[in-house]
Amino acid sequence: MVLSFRLAAMGLLAFASAQEKMIVTFLNELPDETVELYWMDHDNGGGRHKAGTVPPRGGFTNIETVSGHEFSYDAGGVRHYIKATEKNHEHGQILIVGGMETIAVRCELGQDESGEASEGGKSKLSSMFARGSGDDGDAAKQSLEMLIKPYWSPMGASRFLELVRAGYYDGVALNRVVPGFLMQFGISKDVDLRRRYQGATIADDDAAEGRDSIRRTLGQSASIFKPGFLSF
Repeated sequence: MVLSFRLAAMGLLAFASAQEKMIVTFLNELPDETVELYWMDHDNGGGRHKAGTVPPRGGFTNIETVSGHEFSYDAGGVRHYIKATEKNHEHGQILIVGGMETIAVRCELGQDESGEASEGGKSKLSSMFARGSGDDGDAAKQSLEMLIKPYWSPMGASRFLELVRAGYYDGVALNRVVPGFLMQFGISKDVDLRRRYQGATIADDDAAEGRDSIRRTLGQSASIFKPGFLSF
């Protein structure tokens, strides 16, 4: 019995040591809440051990872990659980969004120095910002609001929000508008920001998971891209 127990223990130890360690970035997309992140110690009574503090609006922390480790955090009065997987290792990050299904981004139309709201026949965005609970923008300006759904495309959503917060889209021209279908914009007027992000690639989101998320929300017959959607 003693020999069997020792062999079993050695096997578990070998299995644990064979697991590849990985660095995962926990990215907090909540607009207002700082998150205290804990890892769950299921092997020793299910205790919670603090792993890091993650500030809101794109704040992040890097944690070394292994596939299968579970983490938890409280947001909006609810405890949420996240499990690190090999897919997180491949993509490099896990989004913290609590129970939030959408993140609002407001775009405000501005005027150039001559007082005109257009340049070469094209309207311009004076600013774009991810809204928090107390952000109402300038009610006197024309505006449009985008609703970002992180669970449709986590990597794409977090990069878009990062660009918004960096001011990448401030002052860009709306260079094509098809009423009832689409509006195109995207080239930053800030040369330094364009250079900064030129080579800053991100991993692809899982296409199958994205399709499933959209169809769970809009129905099985939903188009992957339809009027009102954002693609960048």
